[in-house]
Amino acid sequence: MATKVLIVDIHAELYRDRLQREFSGVQFLLFHKAAEVSGDLSAIDVMIMFGIEIRDQMLRDAPRLKWIQSLATGLDHFLRCPSLRPDVLITSGRGIHGVPMREHVLYLMLAITHDAKRQVEDQQQHVWERRLWSTLYGKTAVIAGTGVVGGAIGEMLQTLGMRVIGVSRMPRFARGFDEIVPSERLREAASKADYVINVVPATPENSAVRRCLVRRDEAQRLLYQRRPRSDRR
Repeated sequence: MATKVLIVDIHAELYRDRLQREFSGVQFLLFHKAAEVSGDLSAIDVMIMFGIEIRDQMLRDAPRLKWIQSLATGLDHFLRCPSLRPDVLITSGRGIHGVPMREHVLYLMLAITHDAKRQVEDQQQHVWERRLWSTLYGKTAVIAGTGVVGGAIGEMLQTLGMRVIGVSRMPRFARGFDEIVPSERLREAASKADYVINVVPATPENSAVRRCLVRRDEAQRLLYQRRPRSDRR
């Protein structure tokens, strides 16, 4: 009997085409998002998707399910499903997101320091205005999460001359950080930061860290106090 794979992702066809080249006998059922999933799932052996797309009903409707491949690093969405059986293997994309995530973080940081929004507006209006901007060199970044992604971001920021402080529930040496402090010192670390970057998994153990980081009013106050005067508008 052929292995049957359910793929739920906006790029489902890309995953199918790549897998078909390696495993010609596999059958695929494709949907672009969870709301579209329909039909008989009783013969599905494998599910491939991001955790945000999983629905408990999918697991209830797939009694033959043997393996879930998460396209993300985190597994929390899957583990919260009541119908997940203990014999189902779950694997993740841990280890592959360091490079794209660090480039995305750098893109956002430079967009802030160079006021990319206003530059785009200037280009659209065909005007040139010289403005001051600050460099990342010499600034301090606090990264909540010192795993593969956090370390990759930290190493990149260090090469730009930034001081990098990591925040972890279990402080230990890790590449990419000048200092690592326990989660209880997050507020203290954030008060020293020009940039705060959150890459902690969305688990119950990290809920306190996430609650602290989403207090936007306090975060903005701390970061505003740390910004050079030329950056303040």
